[in-house]
Amino acid sequence: IRARLGRKEEARRTYDAAKREGKTATLLEQKDVGAFRMNVANVLPGDKIKVELKYTELLIPTRGTYEFYFPNTAPVTAYTRSGDPDIRMPSSASPEVTNYALAMRVRIISGAAIAKVESPSHKIKVAHVREGEAVVTIDPNDVTASARDFVLRYSMQGDDIGTGVMAYQAGDENFFLLTAQPPRNVGMERVPPREYIFVLDVSGSMTGRPMDVSKQLMTDLFAGLRANDRFNVVLFSGGSEVMSPSGSLLATPDTLRRALAIVKASTAGGGTELAQALEVAYGLAKTEGMARSIIVVTDGGISAGGDVSRLVSSKLSQANLFAFGIGSYVSVPVIERIARAGTGEPFIVASMDQAEAQAKRLREYIERPVLTGIELHATGADLYDLAPAKVPDLFAERPIVIVGKYRGALKGTLEIRGYSGQQPTSISVDLSHAFVDPSLSSLPKLWARRRIDSIEDTGCIDPDGKCSGDGDDMKARQEAVTRIALRYGLLTNYTSFVAVTEQVRTQVDATRVNQPVPAREVEAAKPAPYAYSSGYGFAPGVSEQIPGRMGLAGSLDAFKPALTGAAITLDGHVMLPTADGWRDTAHRDTAHVLRIRRDSRAFELLQKLAPMLADVLALPGRVLVSFGDYSILITPDGFSDYPEQTLIDALRQPVLH
Repeated sequence: IRARLGRKEEARRTYDAAKREGKTATLLEQKDVGAFRMNVANVLPGDKIKVELKYTELLIPTRGTYEFYFPNTAPVTAYTRSGDPDIRMPSSASPEVTNYALAMRVRIISGAAIAKVESPSHKIKVAHVREGEAVVTIDPNDVTASARDFVLRYSMQGDDIGTGVMAYQAGDENFFLLTAQPPRNVGMERVPPREYIFVLDVSGSMTGRPMDVSKQLMTDLFAGLRANDRFNVVLFSGGSEVMSPSGSLLATPDTLRRALAIVKASTAGGGTELAQALEVAYGLAKTEGMARSIIVVTDGGISAGGDVSRLVSSKLSQANLFAFGIGSYVSVPVIERIARAGTGEPFIVASMDQAEAQAKRLREYIERPVLTGIELHATGADLYDLAPAKVPDLFAERPIVIVGKYRGALKGTLEIRGYSGQQPTSISVDLSHAFVDPSLSSLPKLWARRRIDSIEDTGCIDPDGKCSGDGDDMKARQEAVTRIALRYGLLTNYTSFVAVTEQVRTQVDATRVNQPVPAREVEAAKPAPYAYSSGYGFAPGVSEQIPGRMGLAGSLDAFKPALTGAAITLDGHVMLPTADGWRDTAHRDTAHVLRIRRDSRAFELLQKLAPMLADVLALPGRVLVSFGDYSILITPDGFSDYPEQTLIDALRQPVLH
């Protein structure tokens, strides 16, 4: 059943009508950047619903490493202001949500030999099919895989980053993607004097380890400053505090000690207003001839809607901006949106043990601005609608990437001009050597997505970023985004996908179920293996260790029905009667619990796999039976389906007592 794209209100009306008529239907809506909700209506008993989504993403390497990020969890989303999209969605850390819910098979194909494949987020298995092909899967023993966002990194032998042009001809429109690699080795003598404005979040959500890591990060970044560099510090929560309101200071030992003292003395508390802090940072007096970079350090639990993006986009010619997200609850879409608006790099530290390495990566990245004051000049080519329209300073080890359209034949050259140190420098790309191929059909979608991002970030409809007055009106921007989305088939805040079966499948009123998204695994207090139950909804001792973890009903102490009689031995298990069923006395508090409904396929499969448990499974009420590291709970609110291998793994545990 192929979905069709329509305006959001029309798609919703189509879906609601199909739901009333008894047809099975789906509706996919975008709630915010990186946040989507799928609605499925009229799912009948026994139905299996498979949803296949396709999307295109451009991976840009940094220092020769490509990174694929797949957001899979829901962080805290309570930091919105009036007018921001409502991205609240149900989330849960209950085992039925976080176990057996995420599997990955990633196929990497490259013209060059693949050197290294790794994941900082998951245990993975890598099969190298040939030099330029690898298949990656998540290790099935990673039992809480779905409680974390998936990150995959890979590099090519020699760390080569391609420089060149790819093109796609689409009838009345032609598209190109240009990648220009900066000089490979840039000496510090060619790096212009640098100015850094550190904007540090000290709001209440930064309390604890995020604040500690932020202080260590600032210490590390200060250590990398040169004597002729200038810097300043802006602390923000509900308001802003500036170290030197009159302007940035030279990075002398005295000023650095003073800055460290201010940062280390700061305490987390209060609300968060990033827009105000950025206004202060951009408003600080700037020393001419210096490459200015603004580094935002936050957990992402901030009010950062369209106003922040528009502010950053409008200041591209004044400063580079980098966003550094810290903490288990870091809101990745917020960090990426800020970085995208500044065409900079987002840096994410979801696990605290990654902080030092990511701080080093950030420091190495920002310390070499190799090309400033960049302008684009095309000769012999008719290029238009380029994205980004403004190119910020170029840093070593990361290419310039431009997506655009062209008329006629793709020929001539595109020069990227700027200053390296104090000397004029240019990178010239021969457009006539472009690789033109019909398989590059993703280029129109990449261009369209960048145009939509630009409109939403800057508030300007014009491709060159020029606005009428303070910005085009909201209705005009919405209509511009909608037109682009409908033409190029993109899901946005104003367009949705809807699919409906032709036949009426039921006349019975449906029960509404709000399926939660996996709540992000809290890094600060990881329990021992199998401390998370699967399907039972409690994990002994964990809810007390991890505040805010949703869906955990507490320890097993919460499930202590009054005893009603003496224990009996059945099938080798000592079963203790309770007020509403039976409990195996061998059950361990750290066991991995599978929750199964009695009248289900999973129960039938369990009976088939474990005929020796016939008497235990015939006991009335709720039955909790132990298999060592696993336990199985037969309960009316259990689940109907489990992978067969999961049940086999559970039953392979020692069962004799």
